[in-house]
Amino acid sequence: SNANIVGNSQTRKWQGYFGEISGNLTLENAAAAQMYSWAVTNISGQVYATQDNAIVWTNIAAQNNCTIDEAITGTGRDRVSNTFTNSSNSQFDVGNITIAVNSSCTAYTYVNGAPQSSVFEEVILTDDSGATTGIYTALLENDATGFDGSTHDFQMIVPASPAVAGTVYYFYLELT
Repeated sequence: SNANIVGNSQTRKWQGYFGEISGNLTLENAAAAQMYSWAVTNISGQVYATQDNAIVWTNIAAQNNCTIDEAITGTGRDRVSNTFTNSSNSQFDVGNITIAVNSSCTAYTYVNGAPQSSVFEEVILTDDSGATTGIYTALLENDATGFDGSTHDFQMIVPASPAVAGTVYYFYLELT
């Protein structure tokens, strides 16, 4: 008997985030009292997600070892090193540090449910001070068509342990 079977299985090792970004560039003190503010109308910058709440931002660098966080995702098809396999020639700044993406682990999330390699780029960074988890970095878009056909400013995926309920991530935003 001939049986052609096609199916998909939902991963339990990844969590996806997407959405819109708004905010301003400000000149303010540590108490958030603003001296001046500039409106941001065309979104650019990055969203960072990490399990480490003590990032040393002055030590930020591209993560060149794409097996980081495989303790979370394991060794299956959906492991980190099978997901972050792309390369690009883009670069961006994290504070005063320029990151050259061509030597790092990169992924592109889907657009309209299909693979692509031009928008929604995500890069794994490290704080280069002995960090054991990656800093997942989504490069911001300005109302680009996303995975679901709607417009979004960012899309990103992060490892989530199927053995631990509610993997905690800390999110940071840098507008440029």
